[in-house]
Amino acid sequence: MSLFSKDKILYFLKTKESLSEADTNKSIKLISADGICSTSMGTLQGGVFLSAFAIAIGANNYEIGLIATFTFLSQLVQIPGLLLVRAFKVRRPIVLACALISRLLWVFIMLIPVIFINAGVSFLLQWLVIAMVAGAMAGPAWNSLLRDVLPPDRMGAIMSRRMMFSTIAALLLTLAGGWFVDWWKGFSPATAMYAYSILFGLGLLFGLYGIFIISRIPEPKMDLDASQSLVDMFAGPVKDLNFRNLLVFSSIWTFA
Repeated sequence: MSLFSKDKILYFLKTKESLSEADTNKSIKLISADGICSTSMGTLQGGVFLSAFAIAIGANNYEIGLIATFTFLSQLVQIPGLLLVRAFKVRRPIVLACALISRLLWVFIMLIPVIFINAGVSFLLQWLVIAMVAGAMAGPAWNSLLRDVLPPDRMGAIMSRRMMFSTIAALLLTLAGGWFVDWWKGFSPATAMYAYSILFGLGLLFGLYGIFIISRIPEPKMDLDASQSLVDMFAGPVKDLNFRNLLVFSSIWTFA
């Protein structure tokens, strides 16, 4: 059966009135597994490896700083992402489509040392910002889906366990990736940048497997008040004192 067959498309668009206990337990396992895949992808395609790769192709200090800002700037597109959720009233297909586009765009970045070596740092910046924007577009749909799938009384424990396993994976992959880059440079100095392409490719595989995992998460029907305006939707949470305190803390933490 084709991935894009009518039955598959209908499956991705299908929602359930409510989730059974079996659905919930299945979702918890899948969300934990996706956490490992997503963090592994982010570790191999970001942080020290992305910065080192950018420097290797000639990025200056300003361009390295620009790359760091893309993560935060791309979050602005969560507003249109929210409009997508309100328009289609499903979350899983939006997450899958945005994540797939975002992750496949890394093919262009992977091929820079092989095909696009003369394209310059601007080529890297171009595809990087487009990939981040596409990925951030899925944010509202993903957060909404998590809220409806995970039991409220167990959400803290589930997400903390997810973060624990993800952190372990990130630690191991950072150490292994650093060793691999050094080994490759010693093995083939003339093709040193290929080591980063291999790490980016491995990150892509983690990302694609994460998409497969997300596709298996059952989606409950949305409880959405279509009459509520976008302004009211934004203003509602801000009226809560605890949420305002969280915003202040998050802003200071992110700045630091």
